[in-house]
Amino acid sequence: MKVTNIEWDIDEEDIETNEGELRDELEEYLNGLRICDHITRSEQSDILDDFDTWAETAKIGDTYFYDGNEYTLEEDEDTKLPTELDVPEELIKKGCSTDEIIDWASDEYGFCIKNCWIG
Repeated sequence: MKVTNIEWDIDEEDIETNEGELRDELEEYLNGLRICDHITRSEQSDILDDFDTWAETAKIGDTYFYDGNEYTLEEDEDTKLPTELDVPEELIKKGCSTDEIIDWASDEYGFCIKNCWIG
């Protein structure tokens, strides 16, 4: 038995993203430009400040562009909530109701389920 097409009741700000990785990648790129004297330390700082301002309001899928490079905000794969779950055998054997299965899934992941299919 599976729980499928799960829609989690979660706010955008609760979703873990790759923002830190993107900033590190941009900063590393800018360090190379600074070392080669293509930009100053002050310009590097201004660009990173601009990125931080962008990141404050960015939504998943938004892209920051700098010098031909794209930095796309994505949900962190390590903390991404599943859209499908296998129901544990012990719940099936107990004859758990749909509500009990949804409660189990919510407890397991720490967020409520708005909508799903069980079958």
